[in-house]
Amino acid sequence: MRVNFFRGMRMRASRAILALVLVLAFVAVIGFVFSNTGIIPRVGDGAPESTASADIAEFTVAGGSMLPVLEDGQTIRVHMAAYESTPIAAGDIVLIEQPGDNGYLVKIVKAIPGDTLALSAQPGRESQVVVNGEALTNSEGEPYLLPENKAAMI
Repeated sequence: MRVNFFRGMRMRASRAILALVLVLAFVAVIGFVFSNTGIIPRVGDGAPESTASADIAEFTVAGGSMLPVLEDGQTIRVHMAAYESTPIAAGDIVLIEQPGDNGYLVKIVKAIPGDTLALSAQPGRESQVVVNGEALTNSEGEPYLLPENKAAMI
């Protein structure tokens, strides 16, 4: 009797490609956050607004991708030298400079180097992003679900 270990775990080629693209995009974002050029060395036009310390700068959130944690138009104070002495950790809110001077992104770190990142694909169901064996959740505590034949940036 032959047992096919992988029976039931086969993904169509399009799902495999989609899963690979999602994982590579997530890894690229995490890599960008951790590169020396990825963490913003300045805010706004290069000069922080009036603050009590030269290491503190103000930044205005544009867009709703961080709801409900940060709202569109909300002003945040950023400690620009925070990661000179402290490593970035999962759950940290970071600023990322977009290439070509296209502004900045405000994001939450979901995984760090050494974490295990996977995409759980179940036939006929939405796929979940899994970090260290736990389903990755958004700021509202809901899991990131990826419908079949869809791509998403998290």
